[in-house]
Amino acid sequence: MNPKRLNEHNGSQFAFAQNGRLGVKLVHVTPPMRMLHHGLFGEATWRPAEMPLCYDSAPTLVTNFAGSDVPSLIHMIRDVRRASLVAQFSSKFRSRRRPLPDRVGQEVLEVYHRFRANGAAVAQAYEDALPFPPPCSDRDREATYQRLLDRSIGP
Repeated sequence: MNPKRLNEHNGSQFAFAQNGRLGVKLVHVTPPMRMLHHGLFGEATWRPAEMPLCYDSAPTLVTNFAGSDVPSLIHMIRDVRRASLVAQFSSKFRSRRRPLPDRVGQEVLEVYHRFRANGAAVAQAYEDALPFPPPCSDRDREATYQRLLDRSIGP
């Protein structure tokens, strides 16, 4: 994240969407975030640090067949000039920095928390939040994180 704009997001919540064979799924919503500066980049942190939902059991944001657990999102993307609903969603939210309208944001939160409370499968590893296995996985995320922090501070 650009360190010059980090403070704009203090207290915000991020929603993580994952596209795959079942459409775009809402795999995680963070608690309110705290932004940290690390020299050349920034980091978003939140507590508690929960694992995301598994892709297969996460709420559906949009499919190409107008299916959604969050219907207000379908109405929000209708003005985007793309051939499919998934492409409309992707175009609308690819680099969005503004919060969702209150009504839409509230619906996203309600749906996510309802799925999480009603037994949606929680990922045991981050790969479980993906629609298919990645080509490779970082098996020592803590060491990678520390290496990146050390690199940002410099010699």
